[in-house]
Amino acid sequence: MDGFSFSSDEDKLSEYAEGYQIAKYLGISSLALLLYDHLTCLDQEVHFLWRGGTDDSLTRILYFLNRYVPPFVFLVQIFFSVKPSIKLVGSSQDFKLQLSDYSSCTPAIRTVSSFLLIDIFVVEAILVIRVYHLWSHCRIAQCTISFVFVLCIGISVGFSGRAIHDLRGTHIGSGPNNFVFGCLNNGDGLYWPIFVPTLIIQSILFIATITRIMRPLRARKNLKVVNRLLRDGGIFYLVVIAPVLVVLIGSSMIKSFEISVPTLLSNFILAIQSVCASHLILSINSLASELGSDPSFLLSNVEISRVAWRQGRNKNELFVDLRVNDDISLEDPSIELADLDPRVVEMAGKLRVTRSQSLGHIQSMYAKPPYGYTNERKTTI
Repeated sequence: MDGFSFSSDEDKLSEYAEGYQIAKYLGISSLALLLYDHLTCLDQEVHFLWRGGTDDSLTRILYFLNRYVPPFVFLVQIFFSVKPSIKLVGSSQDFKLQLSDYSSCTPAIRTVSSFLLIDIFVVEAILVIRVYHLWSHCRIAQCTISFVFVLCIGISVGFSGRAIHDLRGTHIGSGPNNFVFGCLNNGDGLYWPIFVPTLIIQSILFIATITRIMRPLRARKNLKVVNRLLRDGGIFYLVVIAPVLVVLIGSSMIKSFEISVPTLLSNFILAIQSVCASHLILSINSLASELGSDPSFLLSNVEISRVAWRQGRNKNELFVDLRVNDDISLEDPSIELADLDPRVVEMAGKLRVTRSQSLGHIQSMYAKPPYGYTNERKTTI
């Protein structure tokens, strides 16, 4: 959240100017990171989100908000706040600054701050949906995660609403030998409590993810999916939690402009969270496509022994390779899918079993593709 309370004290303004220069470079670097990541991942985005991939419309909406809102925020910030002539000439005693209200600054600053908050909520919602699917077998866990999410959002909105309301745009103009800032943020809001709920909810979601995958990890079941969840969740938490802590500390030192101005005005946390959340969605879609599954189903069934189904000769035919054991008899050419794994008892369909060396190849024939799939897509269990 952006906003500071300052006076025309020359030493403070000089300190603010130095912090502002750092914030400007961080902001431009963050925008460059967003654009570079977008270009490098555009082919995956088109393949998984525009043309196919997840059937979860909410995940699609959140992805596009997370991907396309941050560049807009940075462009607005750069247009109103960054001037090519920003520079510091001479000592603070040489300044003859004029402070005045600037009508277009206030709405621009409030817009940037509001969209920053919205994108933080979007990233948290992406994580909540991910963990919600992981705990699809436990209604209590799902309700707890949803309640904590709503509670944290409410706390953040409460503090940020007051802070945004107090924001005022200030224009600093001076003579030809001095610098020109453009739009400065002037406000008395309390900022550090806005980021505490983000720290809490992301920590809870990371713990919930680790807890959920420990059982299949110990049983060494479905390790490809489990290892991907562990890798993505761990990297996301470590990469995102570090800037959250930096912003939390910087926002608590609001009067130290060299620290607070870069951490709050650069909005670099927006770029980092956006990139990480986008990669989370693309990663699970990529894995689901590789295994011939659906992302939501893949997250909801991390304990099934294998999900690497193969396409049969027609669009409604699947092949599932299982190791033959005493619990599965191949004498009966037709068995229930629930006999293979009690956790998927709700799955409908008869299986016809044939023997092939040490593997039983289970061929499933459906009158129509399950889970609402169209005939143009690979049928999955």
